[in-house]
Amino acid sequence: MKKIVFLVGLLLFAASTTAQAEELKVVPGSRCIECGMICMVDSPFTSAMVDRSGKYSWFCDIGDLFIYQKNGGKGSVQSQKYVRDFKNNGRLKVENAFFVKSKSMKSPMGWGIAAFNSEKDAAEHGKVLSAKEIMGLLP
Repeated sequence: MKKIVFLVGLLLFAASTTAQAEELKVVPGSRCIECGMICMVDSPFTSAMVDRSGKYSWFCDIGDLFIYQKNGGKGSVQSQKYVRDFKNNGRLKVENAFFVKSKSMKSPMGWGIAAFNSEKDAAEHGKVLSAKEIMGLLP
C-alpha cells in the first residue's frame, strides 16, 4: 500500500512540474497580428492569444499583445493570453505573470516589456508591474 501511495504521489509531482515547464511553441513563419512582423521562435518576448476553439494568434512582442488588447482587437476579450518567462521561456498566463518594463529590455518592437514566473526574478530586472499596470503605461 505504501508503494502505491508513493507512486501516485510521484506521478502527481511529475505532472505538476511538467505543466509548469510547458513551452509556448511558435510555428515558424507565424506573423504578429498587431504589426505583421515574423515572430521569432525562441524569443522571450513572443506571446500568444488562444481563442475558445484553440486557434493561436501570435505577437512578436509582449507590448503588441497589450496594445492589441487595449485597442479592442478581435477576440481579445474572450481569449486566453500567454507570455514567455524571460528566465526560462516557460509558458505563463498573462494574469499569473510578473512584468518589468525597461529600456534595457531589447524587445522586437521596442516596448521593453518582459514577463517572469516569479516576483523575485522580475525584481532583479526592475520595478515589478502587473498586467493592469502595464496596460496603463501604454499609449
